[in-house]
Amino acid sequence: MKTNKDLVKRYLARVAANGPTRVVTEVDGDDVVRADPPSLALPDGHSFTIVYIRDDGWSLGACDQWAGAAKRLWADGWVAAYCPATGRAVIL
Repeated sequence: MKTNKDLVKRYLARVAANGPTRVVTEVDGDDVVRADPPSLALPDGHSFTIVYIRDDGWSLGACDQWAGAAKRLWADGWVAAYCPATGRAVIL
């Protein structure tokens, strides 16, 4: 099922304004082990350079090092990717 592009754009706007739902905080090999709310992850020194947005609006931020693991977590469920540093987004 394809997600409506207008809905994806609303998800992107929400992520641009508020950040991701969760931020990857632990990876084991190629697998995300833990992701915490930004309010917990960022003060602990975790950051994100990319945010993947799922078809239900849930989003996951990851640093460059863990971006691949984050993308694989719901490989068929991501509908967009957003780069906070540039403001650029790609609808997948």
